[in-house]
Amino acid sequence: MVKLWIDNQEVNVEKGTTILNAAASVGIKIPTLCFLKDLNEIGACRVCIVEIKGKDALVAACNTAVEEGMEIYTNSKRVMNARRTNVGLILSQHDYRCATCVRSGNCSLQKLANDLDILNVPFKEWKNFDRFLKDTKDIGIEKLYLTGMNTDPALYKYLPELIKYLKEQGFKVGIRTNGYYYPKQMPEVLSSLNSGISYSIHSVNPDINKKIIGTSKMPDWDIIIPKSGENCRVATVVNRYNEDDILNTIKYLSKFPNVKYIQLRSICSDIEKERYTLDTQAFENLKNKIAKNFSKVKDYKGYPVYNIYGKEVSFWDPLQVTINSTNYFTDGTISNSYFVTEGYSKSKLL
Repeated sequence: MVKLWIDNQEVNVEKGTTILNAAASVGIKIPTLCFLKDLNEIGACRVCIVEIKGKDALVAACNTAVEEGMEIYTNSKRVMNARRTNVGLILSQHDYRCATCVRSGNCSLQKLANDLDILNVPFKEWKNFDRFLKDTKDIGIEKLYLTGMNTDPALYKYLPELIKYLKEQGFKVGIRTNGYYYPKQMPEVLSSLNSGISYSIHSVNPDINKKIIGTSKMPDWDIIIPKSGENCRVATVVNRYNEDDILNTIKYLSKFPNVKYIQLRSICSDIEKERYTLDTQAFENLKNKIAKNFSKVKDYKGYPVYNIYGKEVSFWDPLQVTINSTNYFTDGTISNSYFVTEGYSKSKLL
């Protein structure tokens, strides 16, 4: 047996045990992203780095074996700063689609970024932010929607102050969220919005929800939606798992008078399209089914709007729509690409 100390706690494990497993054996959790037991122990993400007393370099806990007498620190200031830097680098190369990603709310990278408080930079410190607001006003844009790229906007601790500031600048402000996070500040946020809230709801069936995002746990919509003000919308990403359940979801939502509009969206991916063939086909199948069984009441931006169980319901394919859009990212970049489809190709406006 090898005796060592992790965060000042004595640990005894078999020779050859990794630091990661040694820590886990005494209930100390070290975050990981790339680690898969017996399959992928390459230490590539550098998220599980720890500090060993007497060594200059930080090491990856997932592929470093314990040694007799080691003194290891998993959350020292040095470790936490390096871990934030490494996760920030991963985020900078990440495909920014959290706003429409069905795994939002059940994503390891998203959770890690939140746990490390990477994204809670005060908005007044955001680079180019006031310039963006001025330029946005100058081209006549009146509404701003707060949404998540690497996280959910409901988790931003300065959200009430941000909404107040934007309203003071003369903007109407809305928010787009998956509803999984309902912090203490949420009632204040909801009461301050003057352009409503949009929820991503892919199914209200726990079994189907688990197939889509990996968890059967869902927000308590019976409590959340009635508290969401008079201008509440729902967006549902149609895929192979919920195609036959969409009407049940709409029927469930029909009991909420404040849900004014339901948008059925296609899987948004202009890359690796072959991965989503069954999902895009499900979208087309549902369009045809609803067109045959429900009456169209109007058109909106080229798409038919149907009355289903008393709600206005429309289809929308982001890859086939032209939208004039300008977007601000909290790293200071500004882009006029429509971020849902092109957010990963941000370009600096200098």
